[in-house]
Amino acid sequence: MDTFRVRNWRKYQRYTDRRPKWFCIYTTLREDIDFTAAKLGIAPPTDAEIGQRGCIFSLAAKHDDPDRDADGPDLPMDPAWIKKHANLSTLPDLNRLATLCLIECNNLSQDVTNPSAPASDFCASENSNAVLSVPVKDRKQEGGVGGDFRSQMIDAFVVRWRKEHPADFVENAARLYLNRTIDGIAAGYTNRKGSFTAARMKAWATRLSRYDTDAVMTACEVYCDRYSETMDERYMAGIALKMNQLGPKERDLEIARHRQRMGELGIMREVKHG
Repeated sequence: MDTFRVRNWRKYQRYTDRRPKWFCIYTTLREDIDFTAAKLGIAPPTDAEIGQRGCIFSLAAKHDDPDRDADGPDLPMDPAWIKKHANLSTLPDLNRLATLCLIECNNLSQDVTNPSAPASDFCASENSNAVLSVPVKDRKQEGGVGGDFRSQMIDAFVVRWRKEHPADFVENAARLYLNRTIDGIAAGYTNRKGSFTAARMKAWATRLSRYDTDAVMTACEVYCDRYSETMDERYMAGIALKMNQLGPKERDLEIARHRQRMGELGIMREVKHG
């Protein structure tokens, strides 16, 4: 069964010896969620959704066992079950709560931001069916977090970028940017005592597959230079969405300004001197 947990659950803990656990609700909660919604280009949370999150907090507190679940308790991705046990009056839209980064989903068979998308499409482009066209046995393993899926994702992106932007295609740059981005996201989870799971990586890859590869590469560069190890994959995807909404010339201006600010400190220097 698919499951989810409260995002950053341990951040809200103060009294570990209480049963059920006590938790904190920060006064910046609403502002943080509104900012996330704006970055993702989606509608801000309703009062009902904010209230549902509080009820889910209480439910998580009743099932918490820090010795077993370092990232917080896993709850079933079942709206009817959540409604019953959290004493809600209506069924919660868990996919919507996940998109708003209020909860984190595990073991998803599909992208939580698009429930109708099959899992097999996680690296697909809308304009290309060249997904995972490089045989597994011939692929160079990327190593690190993500294992075989990481290698498949990067190979699929390389195929897409070569097709969409042959004049700008540089394979070693694509692999460097994606690997550094994945490592930065994973390190951020580790710092928060969590993990960049396969389910999270697949959902992230699905979102990136909807954007132009040039927008994704630009987002990778900005993320690696400014947000690595501090912000998660959803924030990086928000950057990619913003870049995807720009035209090619506007995107070129954005990355030019970014590189000017970074000088010789950015990841681009590794591409130039690599």
